[in-house]
Amino acid sequence: MDALQSYLMVLRRSDLERIGPIDEHYRFYRILDLDLSYAVRDRVGRLLSLNGLPLQRHRHALWEGLSEGDREERGRKNFGRFLKRWDHRHDLAPHGSPAMVAGEAALHG
Repeated sequence: MDALQSYLMVLRRSDLERIGPIDEHYRFYRILDLDLSYAVRDRVGRLLSLNGLPLQRHRHALWEGLSEGDREERGRKNFGRFLKRWDHRHDLAPHGSPAMVAGEAALHG
């Protein structure tokens, strides 16, 4: 698995120590999960996804409280941060352009 787009991630404490702190420049949550995924792949080596867990996703008040334009602008800024950190890493999965952040964020075809 190359990257996870997720509201819930579980990591071993020992892996968190290897990954280091989360980049606090992500003021808006969008793309942070992908940055964390790449950090896990870089420093731990793998990601796993467990499907079918009995989880319920609730509405996201911050997301719903912003206009579409505001969400896109914040997402573009975060995607720029992501590219600045990871764009040189050609051994990781290919990623899209900042324009792909508009609407659903998708890095992989």
